[in-house]
Amino acid sequence: MFFRKKRKSRALMNGTGDEITIRTETDDIRSPMWWPDTSFLLHALSEGDASALMAAINMIGSDQEMVFASGQNTVSGELYARLEHLGYMAMEEDALPEDVQGLLVMRRFTDYGKKHVSDFTIAQKMQMEECGGDRSSLETFCEKFADLDDHHRGLPPETLHGFRYFFSDPRHAVEVQNPSNLYELYRILGIVDYTDTGLIHPTRFGALNVPFLFDLILHSRGAIARH
Repeated sequence: MFFRKKRKSRALMNGTGDEITIRTETDDIRSPMWWPDTSFLLHALSEGDASALMAAINMIGSDQEMVFASGQNTVSGELYARLEHLGYMAMEEDALPEDVQGLLVMRRFTDYGKKHVSDFTIAQKMQMEECGGDRSSLETFCEKFADLDDHHRGLPPETLHGFRYFFSDPRHAVEVQNPSNLYELYRILGIVDYTDTGLIHPTRFGALNVPFLFDLILHSRGAIARH
């Protein structure tokens, strides 16, 4: 007989008072469940919070910049905190009056986030809408992909950036005469496919997930500042 440790759940409230449940802590970035929860958080935003996020994204490149204020145990606050781990947002120190410090947190997009947060929102909105918010298939993938985590973390930053770029668009392709074991594992995981002409390209599923999983590693290693 053996006992499996039961995952703890966390309840969060969105802007319209709907309660949603996630299974990972904000900084539990090496848990295979962290990414499915993060993807789901965008899906769980209230209509108002989702509209505010899209408005801020649409302002990128203009002379205006939105500052995000969020409270504790909220869907938006949890999502924004996780976007920090992806390198897309950063906290604004001392941006609030003293009487509300500790109750609200202020954040802005980073330069890196301005380049990639739109892709993140589009990809995760598509992914969760197609599966109706059911994270189970994504969880199964992430549990298998996590077996490669130590390998990925051991790669040089420039190699990780190269992989990130490759996976960012299913139209990208590389010619590989003798695919390595890594590419074969990627194929088994469903994130690359081979063509009859010997090219390897990301699958749509790979493009929806892998670039952001690499951002998580790159940011944790402090390797995105110059990109």
